[in-house]
Parts: sequence; C-alpha cells; structure tokens
Amino acid sequence: MNKVVARPRFLFLTPAPRPFANSRLAAALAPLFPELDMNVLDVRSELKRHPFRLASICTAAVWNGGSSLFGNRQKLLLALYRTPLFQHWVKQLVSQRVRSGDYRFTFQMQSLFDGSAGSLPHFVYTDHTMLENMHYPGWQRWVDIQPSFVDHERTIYLNADTMFVWSTNVARSLEEQYGVAGENIHCVGAGSNVELHCDPVNRLYDGQTILFVGVEWERKGGPVLVEAFRRIKVMRPEARLIIVGCSPNVASDGIEIVGRQPLATLASYYERASIFCMPSRREPFGNAYIEAMTAGLPVVATSIGATPDFVREGETGYLVPPDNVDELTAALLRLVGRPGHCQRLGSAGRRIAVDEYNWHAVARRIAAVIRSRLPLLAQTA
Repeated sequence: MNKVVARPRFLFLTPAPRPFANSRLAAALAPLFPELDMNVLDVRSELKRHPFRLASICTAAVWNGGSSLFGNRQKLLLALYRTPLFQHWVKQLVSQRVRSGDYRFTFQMQSLFDGSAGSLPHFVYTDHTMLENMHYPGWQRWVDIQPSFVDHERTIYLNADTMFVWSTNVARSLEEQYGVAGENIHCVGAGSNVELHCDPVNRLYDGQTILFVGVEWERKGGPVLVEAFRRIKVMRPEARLIIVGCSPNVASDGIEIVGRQPLATLASYYERASIFCMPSRREPFGNAYIEAMTAGLPVVATSIGATPDFVREGETGYLVPPDNVDELTAALLRLVGRPGHCQRLGSAGRRIAVDEYNWHAVARRIAAVIRSRLPLLAQTA
C-alpha cells in the first residue's frame, strides 16, 4: 500500500470561537495558502476538555482577583488569561500541537497569550494593547492595568516575527509603548461581521432614524446618546432612536429598545436606519462602525481609538469628543432631517468599507506579508 504523506500545515490560534472576527478571518485566510492545511486551535474549547486544568486555573484567577470576579464573566475570563498557570499551559499546548505535524508557521488572533513555538515563524493579529487604554479619558474605570501582565504582553509582541494590527493607534502603541520595531508592524484593518447588501443609491433615507448597536451600554456611550437624542427630539419631533444589543432602562418618546439580537437579524436594523451613532468612551476597534458603513450609513462617533482611521470628518460622518453631549447633539443635527446629506456621506463610507474593510481584503494583506517574510525567516533560522 502507498503510504499517505501528511500535507504541511499552519496553526491558526484563537482564544475562543467568538467574536465572529476569529471565524471570519480563518475562513478568508485558509484558501490563500492552498499548499498548506489550516489547523485551528481554539484555546478556550481545548481548556474545557480538561476540567481539572480549568479548575486549577480558575482557582488561581480568583485567588489573584478576589471576590470582585464573582458574577462578572468578562472579568473572570480576563483574570484567567492573565494567570501564569494559563500562560504556561498554552505554551505547552502549542508546543505539543506543532510537534505533531509539519507546521510551517503559527498565526494567533489577539494578544492574550504567547502562541510562539521556538524558531517556528509566528504572527500575531490584534486589535488593541493594554497600554493603549491609557489614551482614553477616564480609562481607570474600564480596565485594570497590571504591570506583570504588561511585561508578559511585551514578550508576546517581541516573540512575534510580525505584528498585524487593526488600526494605526495600535501600531503606534506597539512601537512607542512596547518597543516593537516599526518594520515588524503592519496595519491591515478588519472587516464587517454582518452580511449586508444595502445599496445607498436605491435605499430610502428618511433622515430621521438613528441606530445604536452595542452590548455594553455604558462603555459604548449609550447614556450620552440618549441625552443628545432628547435635545434633538425637541427640535426634530419626528426623530427616532433604535437601540440594539442591550436593554437599558430608558423611557423616552421616540426610543425603540430592541435588546440582544442574533447576528443574522442585525442587517434589518441597519437597513431601517439613516444614521449610525455609537459615542464610545473606550473602543478597541468597533466592528459596528464598519457594519454601519457597509450598510451605507453616515457614522457619528467619538474621536478615540481606531475610529479616525475610517470615520472621516465631513466625508463619511462626524467625530466628537467622548462624553460631550453638546457636540454630539450638534453633529447629529447635521444629519437629522437631511436625507440627501445622509446618502452622500453614507455612500462615501460604504465605498471605503467595501474596498478596504472586509475580511477577504484583510486576509490578502496578511497573506502577502506572511509569504514575503517566510523565506527571510528561513534564512535566519
């Protein structure tokens, strides 16, 4: 019998199945390396297969984080990722996996652990850094920066042969705050997680309907938007606000609260709206902005994080400072009641989103850099 020869592979490391960016990029990247099989390693799912290991890591996380972790799943997960026990286990897991086959490189989503394996070429794609949080006003409210994890985070970045980032602010953070060489950083953007087929030319803009999409009401600036909307309602009684993703206790005329929705149903809300507004106080990237632009909506956002990369003042929308009700109200009033203006800005935003911010384009940029780097890395190995 002929012996079956295993094909060479690359390892795609992801912290968890979600957010959907993980699966979207994996699906777009795999076909660009037809000579390699992609092997996906979902770290959280793998950890669940080892209950005793999971229990010991959770115990270490609670020991370090205290009672504040109870009842807060997001905080518990972050504390879990920060434990040395978890970091050591991931290194072992990756090492075992790459020894099991002919792996040519490893590719890692986000920077929650170090997925490098010896001299094997390693690439990291991340939307944020811990120290980048310090550029947000009042950042202490949203994040606990632990020096020990920042040191480990720096190791993650320096162990990567190339860093891929979603936005230019993260590129600056890597170079200025972590000492990563500029030539090893590539800004490749990100894509929309919602399937949208809106055509700004043929869709109807009523110029009255504002859409908010976000799960974390406070962090995404929801209370500021409601206060601005109440002012707008006095001048524009026909204005409406749709809130999707969360269910805040807000009672006001003209506000429709939808709550959490499956990803497949989000497109219908983007299609109903004429304006998108999410005035975030802290935002690693904000895929919802890209979704709104893909749907042909003008965007009103805060001038923090990644948003200045794609929300271009007066061209695709408007930028305002965080927590500034006056400026947010003024920016929205430039759009409310002006359907033609909404269409012009929405059409410009859609062109940028479709051409630059989609997962296939992101994957092509990443693949081109990886292919250019592999021969050079082989020479220095």
